[in-house]
Amino acid sequence: MTKASQAKWFRLDNAALIFPAVMKQGWSNVFRLSCELDAPLDPEILRQAVNDLYDRFPTFYVRLKGGFFWHYLEQMRSSPVIQEDYAYPLTPMGIKAIRQGCFRVLYYQNRLAVEFFHSVTDGSGGLVYLKNLVARYLHLKESLTIPHTHGILSLDEKPSKKELEDCFPLCSGNYPYSR
Repeated sequence: MTKASQAKWFRLDNAALIFPAVMKQGWSNVFRLSCELDAPLDPEILRQAVNDLYDRFPTFYVRLKGGFFWHYLEQMRSSPVIQEDYAYPLTPMGIKAIRQGCFRVLYYQNRLAVEFFHSVTDGSGGLVYLKNLVARYLHLKESLTIPHTHGILSLDEKPSKKELEDCFPLCSGNYPYSR
């Protein structure tokens, strides 16, 4: 895991702008993706797998910060805490938690879950992260080598420019701004 002397920051993309503005207590501002493995998870190996994905997924390892006029995402200097699944699924992330990190990795026996604050990614990006986390975990635990297809990315490659861009303007069509 690399740690820059000055934290890198990212603008919230168009789809993410709404979530910090409408946050309120009791509102579930996260989504969850999970999978079950054949054997119970080893928390130390899981922690290493999460650490190993840090450089490949820089826009996931972030925390929400408030600027003078807008919110932005600042890269975390370390990986999120790996926790045993402690409550009911989709426990809302309060502002204090989001300022520490915008996703959490949870495990219980053989179930692995990742919960993301909506401003960080959508379901597609979250699924890519989960698949890569499982692939890295299995590589560390079982020495399995998972081919780099179907969303499994090489950890040796840096994220492409396309992975880091706001694709909303490309997908939304040519609609005029409202007044």
